[in-house]
Amino acid sequence: LPVAEDHTFSCTFKASPQKQNHLLKVWLQHLFLCAMYPEYEETHCYFEDKIDDKDFIGYIDYLVEVPNEKVCVGGKTYTPTSYKTYDLYDFKYSNNKSHYLKDEQLHLYKYFFEKTNRDKIRNLYYVFIPKVKVEDYNDKNYQLKLIEDLENSEIDIVQIEYDINYVIKFLLDAKHCIEDKTFEKGTNCFFCGFKKYCKSNGEDTSELEKE
Repeated sequence: LPVAEDHTFSCTFKASPQKQNHLLKVWLQHLFLCAMYPEYEETHCYFEDKIDDKDFIGYIDYLVEVPNEKVCVGGKTYTPTSYKTYDLYDFKYSNNKSHYLKDEQLHLYKYFFEKTNRDKIRNLYYVFIPKVKVEDYNDKNYQLKLIEDLENSEIDIVQIEYDINYVIKFLLDAKHCIEDKTFEKGTNCFFCGFKKYCKSNGEDTSELEKE
């Protein structure tokens, strides 16, 4: 990330794994904010913010509060204070960017977040963290090779445009799944944990109840 030269970061973890995880998130949060929002002196942000709707449950990786946009009413311009505005980030540890850019996930997050809150989502971003691969984990120089690969890789932050059609498709697909009474065998059936449900044409729900 393009961090300003006057920002210096260092950290030493001497705590439980749970505490280390929390401290690391706080440190990454500060690093990320300095890189992406250097103009904001004080910015509120939230990790793993839960969306809890009767039709949808999801966890937003990262929300960053941004200034509300000014609106014009009756010839007068003012900044609304009745709601907050956020940028939304989703972190992907993957080299397959094209797959996620066609996915409905962030479109659903924005729709259901705004449905269950007075607040707004301004921009949607994927943060792609590239996977690095070291062939021989037993190599005594494994850590050095891993660090070298990481130094030669770059984090890619990609903005996507919100499209309500992804939400419509998701809801229609869910409707069709509920209405479907035929369960044709597919390539992913081998990995499915609900085989009894399909083989019994929906009568055996023991696996569903277990889950």
